[in-house]
Amino acid sequence: MATRFDKNLLSRFWGNVNKDGYTPLHCPELGPCWIWTGAVSGSGYGVLWTGKKLETVHRLSWEIHGNDLPKHKKNGRVEIYILHHCDNPVCVRESHLFSGTSRDNSLDSMRKLRHTCGERNSHAILTEQQVIQLREAFKNTRVAREAENKAIQEWRFLVRSFKISNQTALGVAYGRLWKHIPL
Repeated sequence: MATRFDKNLLSRFWGNVNKDGYTPLHCPELGPCWIWTGAVSGSGYGVLWTGKKLETVHRLSWEIHGNDLPKHKKNGRVEIYILHHCDNPVCVRESHLFSGTSRDNSLDSMRKLRHTCGERNSHAILTEQQVIQLREAFKNTRVAREAENKAIQEWRFLVRSFKISNQTALGVAYGRLWKHIPL
């Protein structure tokens, strides 16, 4: 157990944990969440005053259970996060937590369909069908020299009709945008 936690802090921590939480439907093998019943931040994460600062309780739990808390910072921001398998921001159960980068967090979010990518994004201009059309047209510009003129005309027509920039269209074609749709 980490040495920075005195009995008073541990007592306050465990006094605010309900071990009879619900079991996440998307991963029942994890078992029930341990729900933080104390103070919650505006972003929905449990918080506790440690005597020096207000800390998120899932990070405290990670540390209380003997795991090293990532301390590496880049530009003043933590690069390694403590993430939730259960997607419950007030859960403090160690087996529901894992460390990862911001990218890991985004990929986890996309995998669980919590991330608004593609057509689910309210700012999306293209549909998935249009993305597939664009990529197919782009492939055709690369296939045969004799058909190149027609293929390029089709490509330009699609870019104009979808009302997107050439840069956006190339981002879609090369898979930098709409990454969730396989090339």
